[in-house]
Amino acid sequence: MKKILIIIFVSLLFGLNVYTMETLKDLQNKDKPWYKKLSIKKNPVSKYIKKRNDCKDYADRADSVYLGKQRYKTCMEN
Repeated sequence: MKKILIIIFVSLLFGLNVYTMETLKDLQNKDKPWYKKLSIKKNPVSKYIKKRNDCKDYADRADSVYLGKQRYKTCMEN
């Protein structure tokens, strides 16, 4: 049980490093409420997930599985 808690703590600790300096400056702004300070738009992981979902939708419209895989691969490379 302790190992699982340690793993979760370490993953959360390293997960906080994805925010940019601009996000950290927003966190220090006292005029904004806390839920507006942690904007999802500035997180690079959310940008990757959005791109992946868009590429997946584009690949699903292909005529065959092979063409869909090619579309997905080229979309993710761009």
